[in-house]
Amino acid sequence: MFHKRGAYSHLLKTLTTNRQYNKIINMKGKRLFDYLYDQLEKFPLDKAFGQKENGTWRYYSSAEIVDRVNRASQGLLDIGLRPGDKVATVVYKTSPDWVVMDFAMLQVGILNVPMYPTISYREYEYILNESEAKYCIVGEGDLYDKVQQARKNVPGLKEIFTFYTHPEARRWDVLLSDADQSEVERIKGRIHPDDVMTLVYTSGTTGNPKGVMLTHNNIIFNIESLRKLLPFRPGDRVLSFLPVSHVFERVAVYAFTAFGGSVTFTGTDNLGGETGDFQAIRPHYFTAVPRLLEKVYDKILAKGLELKGLKRALFFWALQLTDNWTFDYKPRGWAALKWAIADKLIFSKWRNAMGGAVKTVITGASACPMRIMRTFNAAGIVLREGYGMTEVAPALSFSRLEPGMALLGDPGHQRRALDRYRRCGHFCGRPRRSQIPEDHRPEKRIAQNQRRQICGAGSP
Repeated sequence: MFHKRGAYSHLLKTLTTNRQYNKIINMKGKRLFDYLYDQLEKFPLDKAFGQKENGTWRYYSSAEIVDRVNRASQGLLDIGLRPGDKVATVVYKTSPDWVVMDFAMLQVGILNVPMYPTISYREYEYILNESEAKYCIVGEGDLYDKVQQARKNVPGLKEIFTFYTHPEARRWDVLLSDADQSEVERIKGRIHPDDVMTLVYTSGTTGNPKGVMLTHNNIIFNIESLRKLLPFRPGDRVLSFLPVSHVFERVAVYAFTAFGGSVTFTGTDNLGGETGDFQAIRPHYFTAVPRLLEKVYDKILAKGLELKGLKRALFFWALQLTDNWTFDYKPRGWAALKWAIADKLIFSKWRNAMGGAVKTVITGASACPMRIMRTFNAAGIVLREGYGMTEVAPALSFSRLEPGMALLGDPGHQRRALDRYRRCGHFCGRPRRSQIPEDHRPEKRIAQNQRRQICGAGSP
């Protein structure tokens, strides 16, 4: 292993390998950045990652992303960073540039410390000091000013880079180096699946934010499990608009990269409407939090209230039909005819409003209301829910697509977890995870991800 400096230097030297896990899930010793090279080799995309720039959609191919990742890795080494060092990032909206820097850090053992864009400068100050971040890369908005204010009390922070042009900071792309990359290749070859690859700080609602140490294997376990559940095809279009500071969306981006998805990044301010991003991209997949889905539901309901006469009556008649929907429901006879009419006249318009190509929507981060699950699924917008937490990177259970493998109010078929929930009000599980030895951890507020029982508050 590498020699590391700082409070976490010993972690990458003392991680133990869960051999049984590697045999079942990760036989080839895969690291997260390997998924990017798999994509280039097996299903290279012309539109691997993209976003809107100056009113026009701009995409980067798999080959372009890999080239920029390698150049950025060299640039990070050129400014003195070494495996085990930390670089913080904070953005309101994810971009292909953020993806490049994330993969660039992954393959040379530098830990990306993503921070929430909505927290205060004092919380940035705490996280930057706690994680011992040496650099920070910020997105647009007020983020540079907040991090700059925090920097006054963060002696270890050497410089703030930006993902955009700022008069007082260097852009991230000055790190794209054309120097020889032999050192990058040497380090890349020594990265182990059980190496810590990130520190993810929780929201800190019960005190100071707490850092969760995750390894490549932690996240790969989730990705390979999800691969078996989704009917994903290389080239499927993905719309990503949730913050990557939350592990849910960050792991989703890794998964869609592994599956060969064409990922388009956007915000939540222009999703709907005839000129919105749903219509422009026509996604096959996207992730969402329940609160956003509730806003979509409220907009659908508001449009129904604007209708008059027969159209209004048909709208609410169709909406009322969804009250009786359950998973695996198959109407027959007269009921089947009513559902067919509702689908033709009402539900098809809802699907078209989301681009008309959606295969699956994945929701998580909080409990999804049953009326949302009923309405979306009844309308042919396949919605599935996951349950988990940052410490399990991030999913503990997931409601599946196969018949008989999803229930309303149940974020995944986990009978033992549900039995325990009925007894003590908590979901409990024992996921296969790499172990970080407890007796070698730094004396800080770090939440460790170990292969032991992990409990989280139950979600109704």
